[in-house]
Amino acid sequence: MNRKGKLKTLLLYSGIFAVLALFVLYQYYANGRSLINYQGDGYRQDFRAIIYFKDYIKGVVTNLVDNHVLALPQYDLRIGEGGDIYQTLFHGMLNGPFVFLYLLVDNSKLYLMHDFIVFLRLFVTGLGFIYMMSVKGVDNPYALALSALTYVFSFVALASSLIKCYHFINPMIVLPLVIAGIDKVFKKEKPYVLILSVFLMVLYNFYFFYMIAISAAVYTIVKCLVE
Repeated sequence: MNRKGKLKTLLLYSGIFAVLALFVLYQYYANGRSLINYQGDGYRQDFRAIIYFKDYIKGVVTNLVDNHVLALPQYDLRIGEGGDIYQTLFHGMLNGPFVFLYLLVDNSKLYLMHDFIVFLRLFVTGLGFIYMMSVKGVDNPYALALSALTYVFSFVALASSLIKCYHFINPMIVLPLVIAGIDKVFKKEKPYVLILSVFLMVLYNFYFFYMIAISAAVYTIVKCLVE
């Protein structure tokens, strides 16, 4: 696809995505609610982990500035009677670059940043899907944009982000990249996309890692049989 086609695809996708995202947000905010699931793990685990993460980073930075010591505590007696901080926080809840956006707002505005990050993850999910379809040879801007929007606003994506825990969107971000990486390998191209996507799978969550790995293996076997 040429540069003009890529720009048209991006504008179409971004414009429709913005309208749909604002519509969904309006339904929540008009009823005095945010996207945080207060009756599930969204509040009991994720949101509390976000607040803990902010305090943790603040403590590290304060200690570095005041005492000139870079200390990264690894255990906390307030977590599971002395649990590993990294294992507890980064088990799906606080992983990926988006988490650092929480540091830009105070605690009273965390719910707004949370909702923004939910749709930011969904937006990136669609971009990954567009990339996968482009690798497969689809170059129609309308087909790319609409197929990505169908993927992003599917029941699975919305249920994961709006009903369960937003970190369940992560595998939907990575899966298209894995498939695109496999297709590139079959085309005898450099395997950088596949390597990066596998790295992201491991970074996000081991459960997601082996589930996507199984899906990738099935896809590869079917592709070998078909081609």
